[in-house]
Amino acid sequence: MPWLQLLRVALLPTLVWDVLAGAFLVGGPLDRTWGTCLLAALLVYHGGMIANDYCDRKIDAASRPHRPIPSGRVRPLSALFACIVMFGGAFWIAQSLPTAPKTIIQALILIVLLYNFAGQPLRSWLGPALLASARGSSLCLGGLASISFGEFFSSALLWPAVVYSLFFLFTSRLAAYEEEGIPKMRGISFLIVSGLTPLLLFNQPESHALSLLVWFLFSFWLLHPILKDNLIRWEPERVQSTVRHSLTAAPLLHSIALVSVSAFPSAALGLVATLSVKSLAKYFPPE
Repeated sequence: MPWLQLLRVALLPTLVWDVLAGAFLVGGPLDRTWGTCLLAALLVYHGGMIANDYCDRKIDAASRPHRPIPSGRVRPLSALFACIVMFGGAFWIAQSLPTAPKTIIQALILIVLLYNFAGQPLRSWLGPALLASARGSSLCLGGLASISFGEFFSSALLWPAVVYSLFFLFTSRLAAYEEEGIPKMRGISFLIVSGLTPLLLFNQPESHALSLLVWFLFSFWLLHPILKDNLIRWEPERVQSTVRHSLTAAPLLHSIALVSVSAFPSAALGLVATLSVKSLAKYFPPE
């Protein structure tokens, strides 16, 4: 149980869906190369979750003493060793991949290391951008398992990757206030801008009109918890729950992208991923 919480296993469906949706958007096969990409991405992603708890263990001891490391349920050296094994495993696995996905995996490892081990000043300035680029890259990884970098810029994957990165940029900016809280109106502004990012998907004339309806439902899902919120200021617990809600809604962004290119059956899996995260978070809270 402590290790599952440390790995933030509740967020696993979002990463699997990232890599799946990337393949669906370019019409790529779910072959051995794609499976290898998924395995490497899972190692980097969940290794990064452990690294984050390891590096923040002193902060968590004061603000979140229930987390596995400050509570004593997982030893710091054990967590560090697990990180090294997972990052090393991902790097080794990537060597068997074509150039494009191998480069993405190596970039993801570098991003995670910079975010967690380069120090608090760099995280304060570049943390949200690093997290956003990491999640955008995870979506690209699924598509780049079957197309090249050159093909990427003219593929149906480009704008969904931009939208996904921007969504996580604003969500990460909100998450930066998880320790101190934030004025309500400022917190809402992050959510509103996050909800507007999918509109970038509609700059293509061939976008299916039904995707507008899916976007509306997504925006309602994202914003409805705050509609009856009478608070003036969000305390840390409120910020944390809002960030968790945003992360739960994130898989629906790929559904909007898939509907816009008329990939209706695969788009339904976004709702499956969202509900899976919501269910798992009850037993393994990510914060």
